[in-house]
Amino acid sequence: MRPQAMAAARLPGPECGARAAHDLEDGTSCRHWSPLPGPVGGPHAGTAAWQHSQASSTAAAANPGRPSTPRLKALGANFASSSEGRAVAASFGSNATASERQLAIETLVRVHAMPVADTAALTYDAAFKKDGITEEAKVRIGSTAFQGSVGWLACIVFHELLHCSQFGFYARHGVSLLNAKAEPRNAEPLRLLYALDELECWRISALSLTALGLNAAEAALFAQSMKDWEFELDEPALLALANGGEFTRARRALIARLVR
Repeated sequence: MRPQAMAAARLPGPECGARAAHDLEDGTSCRHWSPLPGPVGGPHAGTAAWQHSQASSTAAAANPGRPSTPRLKALGANFASSSEGRAVAASFGSNATASERQLAIETLVRVHAMPVADTAALTYDAAFKKDGITEEAKVRIGSTAFQGSVGWLACIVFHELLHCSQFGFYARHGVSLLNAKAEPRNAEPLRLLYALDELECWRISALSLTALGLNAAEAALFAQSMKDWEFELDEPALLALANGGEFTRARRALIARLVR
């Protein structure tokens, strides 16, 4: 089913859920723009695990004029049996603490070499009952992200971190999405920007499916989500750019339509 009134409810990138397009219209309030509550969980930006991954992605971010396409590093053959792998697996238990889940998230960011240069914060939020959300380059991973496989959790985290890179693009180009949303005439370009951003995250993630190792059900959900966002990007010229990997050109074209 096609989502309705999407542009009025949210901005490009910030509130994702890492699910299919229609799943965002489920009657909850999480899609509405509001201040972040205090993070729930253990350490986040500034910890050793965070600094390790941030250092690995700083070089790519240093030259925003030449966008790169990040790909995840595969887990080593011995990861599952390592102390880190066992700790990540244990974080999926019903009695796992917020700190244990925070550590699992940070471990997957590091071992997969995920990009975090544009990310302001990455925290586990036990009170958030969806997979993931990104607001102003601050990522929260919710409890439902731990109901699938380790690969699905990594997929969710990677997806949300890619949204942070999109926020970085908007910031570097002087685009205020909040100001744009206040202008009613921006509803349609914002809707298309939202779809473009989501599709880009799914397309980039698709390049790392082997590294993620999703199970059959998760792979099917992944494929359906990508189709949903292709459907939502319903302007042929923009979809053609996206299909050619020209997301930056499509994004610039939509930014030019915004009334500022």
